[in-house]
Amino acid sequence: LYESLKRQTRKDFVWLVVDDGSTDNTRDLINGWKEEDLIDIRYIFKENGGKMRAHNVGVKVCETELFMCLDSDDYLTDGCVDSIYRNWDCHRGNPSVSAMVAYRNMIGMKPSYFPQKDYATLQQINETYRGETALAFRTDVLKANLFPEIEGEKFVGEGVVYDKLDSMYVMAVVPEYWIECEYQEGGLTDSALRLLMNNPNGWALNAKTKYVYRAKTMKDKIKYASTYVCVSLVAHRGIADIIRDFPNSMMCILSFPIGIAQMLR
Repeated sequence: LYESLKRQTRKDFVWLVVDDGSTDNTRDLINGWKEEDLIDIRYIFKENGGKMRAHNVGVKVCETELFMCLDSDDYLTDGCVDSIYRNWDCHRGNPSVSAMVAYRNMIGMKPSYFPQKDYATLQQINETYRGETALAFRTDVLKANLFPEIEGEKFVGEGVVYDKLDSMYVMAVVPEYWIECEYQEGGLTDSALRLLMNNPNGWALNAKTKYVYRAKTMKDKIKYASTYVCVSLVAHRGIADIIRDFPNSMMCILSFPIGIAQMLR
């Protein structure tokens, strides 16, 4: 990632490195790169709390107009920053646009393509596009929509924020490649069951959010409601509390048998 940042054709950006409580030599590594003075780097160390807390820290301290979250296995295409500036010049000042969405190429995956639209929600894109996305958000939008931080848990699905933003904004579609990445075993996408068991309340919040913003058919409603019931039971929440906290109490009650069956499976 650092090497790709050094290769950018435009250098007017800040690399915010939020160290989520690492116990290796990350600080020394970053300090060495800062001494090279080739790009603007800001390093922030925090107690380990999971990706979403680290994301919130980065958003809170960000002083630039746009914010892009990068994972440890990401690297930018050489013209990424230039493309971000060039495309944002066409959308700056449009209050209905929350972000720009471009391709994030997962090495080894068969490429897919965005719908031919100038603007779309992330959900609309994912209805036909099968692949990873690169998102450059307006920082002010993210500052107003931080990820919830649940006591004792370290993971909340991105949809908790992204689905909400889809109901208020659209994204500018940029059919260009901004990020290359490689799949890492043991990453978030490789550990869904472990994440669920360790973060059931966050998982329940994600299911509830999908019910509110994504459920269009009865099949969708049952799927998200039963998932909510299942993971809420994993979290050892009381039945009355589970029903009271769901947007549709009757749908929640009807979904209990399926949710229990999922939990026992």
